[in-house]
Amino acid sequence: MHVPFDSDSSVDWVSFFERDPNQTGSGGFRAGSFYQRGNGPFAQLLGKLFISAVPLLKRMGVSVGREVLDSSIRVANDVASGDSFKQSLNRNASNSYNSLVNRAIGKLGQTGGRRPKRRTTRRVKKKKTVRKSAGRKKAAPRKKVTRVTPNICLFDTPPSQVAFSKGKWMTFSPSNPIEPKGPYTFNVFDSAHFFQLNKTYLTFKAHLSSVKKKDEGGTKTAVPISHTNFIGATFFNQVKLSYNNVLVYDSSHYAYKAYIQTLLGESDEMKEGFLSAARWSNDEDSLGAVLVDKRRLQEDGTNGLDICTPLFLEPFQTDKLLIPHINIQLTLYRNNDAFCLESTEADAPAKIFISDLKLHMRAIDVVPSATIALENRLRTTPAQYPFKNLKMKVITIPPGRTELPFNVLYQDILPRRVIVGLIDPEAMEGSFTKNALNFAHHDVSEIQLDAGGTVYPPQPIQCDFVNKNYAQAFARLYEELGALSEKSCPRITYKMFRNGYAFYVFNLTAMDNPNSWELIQSGTTQLYIRFNKKTPDGGLNACVLSEYDGMITIDAFRNTTYVDVNLASYMLMMGRLENLSPARIQDLNQSLKSLNIVQSWNACDGCPIGLGAELSLDATPRSHHFINNVIPKPPARRRSVSTKRYFEEKYQVRLNYPNSPLLRDTTGSMYPLEIVWLRIRIY
Repeated sequence: MHVPFDSDSSVDWVSFFERDPNQTGSGGFRAGSFYQRGNGPFAQLLGKLFISAVPLLKRMGVSVGREVLDSSIRVANDVASGDSFKQSLNRNASNSYNSLVNRAIGKLGQTGGRRPKRRTTRRVKKKKTVRKSAGRKKAAPRKKVTRVTPNICLFDTPPSQVAFSKGKWMTFSPSNPIEPKGPYTFNVFDSAHFFQLNKTYLTFKAHLSSVKKKDEGGTKTAVPISHTNFIGATFFNQVKLSYNNVLVYDSSHYAYKAYIQTLLGESDEMKEGFLSAARWSNDEDSLGAVLVDKRRLQEDGTNGLDICTPLFLEPFQTDKLLIPHINIQLTLYRNNDAFCLESTEADAPAKIFISDLKLHMRAIDVVPSATIALENRLRTTPAQYPFKNLKMKVITIPPGRTELPFNVLYQDILPRRVIVGLIDPEAMEGSFTKNALNFAHHDVSEIQLDAGGTVYPPQPIQCDFVNKNYAQAFARLYEELGALSEKSCPRITYKMFRNGYAFYVFNLTAMDNPNSWELIQSGTTQLYIRFNKKTPDGGLNACVLSEYDGMITIDAFRNTTYVDVNLASYMLMMGRLENLSPARIQDLNQSLKSLNIVQSWNACDGCPIGLGAELSLDATPRSHHFINNVIPKPPARRRSVSTKRYFEEKYQVRLNYPNSPLLRDTTGSMYPLEIVWLRIRIY
């Protein structure tokens, strides 16, 4: 049987969205202002009086009804016998009133105003004599609890959702041509739908071209080539997300974030099942090898390798729906061919490109009354989208070193969790003969983290990979990830840990609860590593993945109240950055002053930058030189160093805009625009 139901008129959506969290009340009950009422002492007194008066009112109603009926019959008989109706009505009404009064007085005289109690005979049970045993206590009686099994609940039905009217998939194509080198941009313009962000996918086809062939016995055969594991995600290096032309998230090192997040966070069934469409393969036995047969690619310009992958953006990992009328812009930058492909040949055996790139998003239609109530609520309170913010930092360890002293990672907010892995710099930049996802142990003997003056763990983690003694590091991988309490396993065995899956995890929270936030604590986070052997030629890269609490808020005007943006990315929206005139730089300084900047910092070392900083009129990263006192001493002929070379040698940061103006703070320090981040409050 279907019961007609109108969710627009039957549900009070205004009350649903405007619940008052400040509850008030008394007498052991609580009451919310306007929507809830409590039960205070005065209300209890009135309730008792009303309950006591109900039986008396019932008896009075019965007596009055009978007397009115009898009086009506007498009046009718008098009129039938020829008497006047008015005189008969007055006479019978007076008699009925006197009869009711006398009857009420008689009842009060008999019972004293109270209902007579029934006489009951109490049965007296004989007490049984029970011999008490010494040292034995009497067991407390068990309370009987009435329980009904769900098998007999024959009249209940599951609850029905009344807020959503329809859901559908929407497909978007890139707004720019799909070039082999990218980037790829998607624009979702001012949609009236609510979007379910955690159901966002990319589909594309991967192709090989220019495959190198080698001569074997007079016949030319193609060089065997395989793609990097999880190519659906590792094909991209960076993803930028913008709401209404405002950059709200910039995911650098996207390939490593997606790989580590999936490897350590997803179940084995998820990886072998759904994520196999993104070409995930559990090839732990051959991870260190150059070629994996089940990931081999063939040169095919028509069909290609069909791939479907989720979008691993932290703001999208939420169950909340994105409110409508927001212009969503996604920009994806790809990795180079040497990073995405593996082969036995080192000199560029092939190229990889994609086609048929599509973005798929789940759109939800909400009933109009709920949408109107939500918009009214947004006028006073912005929509809040909390998420786990992942930041990745790469530290270069020089060759020939046996230890990395406490190296400063961050100097602002302490993270919730830190994951450290070591990788070959050449493989990280891209090499056909090296696996870009091989996190080898590199003979680490001790590792420790210092966060805000507290050392994790108190004693360094001891490892001896030569003798296969690294149980503490392996056990902490599961414990610090919460895999034991959540009963989820990343499927890394003891043998796999030393063969390309060596991750060192540090949990800095007091009680790890993924559904709650941690109090913000400021301090310095430092990393210490010691090796049994000297670091190899070319050095090592320490990939540090840190987890923070983040949130994006959107008000009724579809503005994000807080947003972290890169200064160079923000300036690019106003035009070009290089070779600017002094007048143009002054205009940009006026634009910076008009922004409501809450905080600014240097992304290389996390040091804060004064809020009174402005663009220099004459200094650029290439033209500005200063005395070199920090980086290794240059040759005698080079007494000073440029800002561009300083950041390249100390932080391994390649500046893409060497002729752009520098940012000068109140102390006179100079910063390139590309390493400056701003936290802006937007109204």
